[in-house]
Amino acid sequence: MLPHKRAYDSSHHKVLRIERRDGPFPGDMDYLEFLNKFVDPDKLKTAFEQAAEIAVLVYEDVLSIHNQRTTRAIWTRQALYCGLAEGVGQIVRAHHAKQIGWDLLEHYELLEYSFEHIITKFQEEFVHLDDFELLLSASMAKLKHAP
Repeated sequence: MLPHKRAYDSSHHKVLRIERRDGPFPGDMDYLEFLNKFVDPDKLKTAFEQAAEIAVLVYEDVLSIHNQRTTRAIWTRQALYCGLAEGVGQIVRAHHAKQIGWDLLEHYELLEYSFEHIITKFQEEFVHLDDFELLLSASMAKLKHAP
């Protein structure tokens, strides 16, 4: 599990603190509660949009721990910019020799924040993609083989 227990531990909370905008995000707030409020403070986003954005935040926190410095997932954010479903599909399709994100999420037992999990959970958001069946089966297979 991720060692983060409260908002203060997140690299995203540290950015807010530097800018002196703690506001509705006290440092002792639960980590996942913080991420949910950070992503959708007005509760206007769909569950799919929230899940995808929280997945990116968790991934960035895991990368920050791994790199021992604040790290942002620029490529991932750029892929999601033109559309969440298309971006998630593009990221899952990209079979890199170094699957750092998957390996780190697996190491910290956070695969429920992987894009593969999001594809299986929100299938209706991806059915319009030409390779939906392939994405779904690949995601299910990858999650099935995870410990």
